[in-house]
Amino acid sequence: MKKRICGAAVALLWVLSCFLTAGAENFGIYQGYVVGSALEDEEGPQAMQDHTVDSVGKDAEESEIIQGHILDGVTAENGAAAPNPAQTVQSFTITFAPNAPDASVNPTSKRVVNARAYGKLPVPTREGYVFDGWQTKSGENVAANTVVNLNANQTLYAQWRVATVEVRFDANGGSMKVISMDIPLGGDYGELPQPVRGGYAFAGWYTQARGGRRVSNYDALTSTQDHTLYAHWAALAAAPTEPETYLTTVFEDVPTTSSYYPAVYWAVQRGITSGTSAETFSPNEPCKRRHILTFLWRANGCPEPIGTLGGSGPSGTLNASDGIWAKGAVWAYENQLIPTALSYAEEENSTRSDAVTYLWKLAGCPVEEASVQSIVARFTDVSPESEYASAVAWALETGITNGTTETTFSPDRICTRGQIVTFLYRCYTR
Repeated sequence: MKKRICGAAVALLWVLSCFLTAGAENFGIYQGYVVGSALEDEEGPQAMQDHTVDSVGKDAEESEIIQGHILDGVTAENGAAAPNPAQTVQSFTITFAPNAPDASVNPTSKRVVNARAYGKLPVPTREGYVFDGWQTKSGENVAANTVVNLNANQTLYAQWRVATVEVRFDANGGSMKVISMDIPLGGDYGELPQPVRGGYAFAGWYTQARGGRRVSNYDALTSTQDHTLYAHWAALAAAPTEPETYLTTVFEDVPTTSSYYPAVYWAVQRGITSGTSAETFSPNEPCKRRHILTFLWRANGCPEPIGTLGGSGPSGTLNASDGIWAKGAVWAYENQLIPTALSYAEEENSTRSDAVTYLWKLAGCPVEEASVQSIVARFTDVSPESEYASAVAWALETGITNGTTETTFSPDRICTRGQIVTFLYRCYTR
């Protein structure tokens, strides 16, 4: 009896062995799963559509595959090791690092499979920045169509660039080289370009071609949208070119032989000044601050200021409501020629450094380090660290001033009326 049982057991084991050997040959892969049928038989390819998933099948990504065999604890035919071992289909976890403390990403990870594309990748967010793609730690770019080739889990790092606003410049009848600037959000305009136009003085950048709000150098950028700034212009009177075209005299105290006669004549013709009386200009008298601000305002076309001055206004004692210079003072404040914290008394005299600084600011505050260094070598009374050094350097370069001597500029000397109209004349007719 025992012999019969043992014999039956051996026979059963032999049958199972044959079944498993044949089964290994007949198992196939369909849509990533083990299916209980031959990959190729008389039923043809359509049979693959009809097969159900084998109840003991497992994800093909976790199994080794060769010639239709599942090599996951089952050997190839005849129990021998399979020739040309197939590559293992492996999956890995990708972790997404926002790469900034104020950035966020969702989801924070995903699974990918070797030899396949990464697929859809999340887009992180960060205020004030634009997402610029994912990179590996070594700096390789990874996109949705990048093919996975890994041997371990991976971290991808978000790349960022500062969000900017495009500011375009319309010269509005003039000409210029710079047509646009990309300005970071939350910053300021910085140094704006300077257009030119024959017969006109540049009166600043505005938000509208006519009217609008003036935008000065280093004003805060408040708009988050791309926008255009428009140049405004003030027409200049033509400079006299021939001595015989001058009036015999402008004022009795301004002889035609004086160095500042052309400037005074130009200023009178332009409506910048009408003198201290009908017969006198007083060229050697100190130029009051209220006078120089008015001269500048008129030289720029008498633009209508936005605000008004009051007793507690931003410019301190500049609060006269009936003075002819009041609009010039408001305009000067709005164009950042005079600061809010400094009192500009009506009778306060203006220095030579004040005069060239005002003109320099209206020109857009151009700065060239080489020019600043050159004045140090020439003018012994202008320190390169002084607040007016760049203005004096610019005025020297443009021919607005030649100094009081070969080696001095005299920055603290009171500017005379003759000197200020000469500065204006050289600035606006050059």
